[in-house]
Order: sequence, then structure tokens, then C-alpha cells
Amino acid sequence: MELGSAIPSILWDAFEEALQTNMLRLAKDIATTLGKPHHPLMEAIKKQKVRPYLVDSANEEIDIACDYICQRPDAPAFLQPCAQAILWGFKRCPQHMYLEKEVHRFPVLKRVEINDEPLFVAEDGMVYDGEYESKGRIVGKRIFYEEKN
Repeated sequence: MELGSAIPSILWDAFEEALQTNMLRLAKDIATTLGKPHHPLMEAIKKQKVRPYLVDSANEEIDIACDYICQRPDAPAFLQPCAQAILWGFKRCPQHMYLEKEVHRFPVLKRVEINDEPLFVAEDGMVYDGEYESKGRIVGKRIFYEEKN
């Protein structure tokens, strides 16, 4: 019976080294505080070694970036993957983990200028401004603007 997810060995090796260093530092600190030698405590800790289920990911690509498609902060009319670090075992970062709405393909936008205002028209006729906010719908040669409450 397997518990949890397999961990790529390259990630575990880096984590284990940092964990070992901090563990030894803590053992020395505890021994110093108690006024005892640190060698017996360090030997007892070294005997208790945890080894998770590791996979060799040399042939696999390790994906540790969020795959949620969102707007670029500097240019909201453009979409890009979030690319923030993910939690192990998930495909998305904590900010996007439970969101379902996502653009599954990039829309094709055509830039038009109406009354000296740049607008973008999608294939389905939706009209957006430069901030990728919906302004209305184009039908034929007419734009029907959405009313804002």
C-alpha cells in the first residue's frame, strides 16, 4: 500500500540535505542549552532516518509551476500561465488551486479603433478594452455596449 505521492529524488536530495543541516544545528543548540555533550543526541537522531517513496525523474519533466491561465499584470489584454510555485501533488498554486474558470485556449483578438478608443474584438464578437474588460458585443457593423450598473 502506497501512502501519499511519489517524490522526485532530485527534490528530496536537496530537501534532505537542508533538513540534515538544520537538524544537527538544532541538536547542538539543545545540548548547549541543557549543558550536555551533543554527540549522543546527534547519534540518536541520525539513527531515525525517514526515506519516502522516491521516483527517478531523469527521464520525466518535473512540473513545479502553476498551469492556470491568467492575465498579465502589466498588459491585461494578454494571457499567460501563472507560473508560481505549486504545492506538491497539485497542479496549481494556492491562489488558483480551487478555481475552475480558466481559458482553455487563447482567444484571437482583432484591434479596432472606435471614436479614437482602441478596442479588441474576439472571434465570437465580444468587444474588450485594453484592460480585457468586456465592453459589449459586435453584430454586423454595430456595437451593442453593455450597461454598467
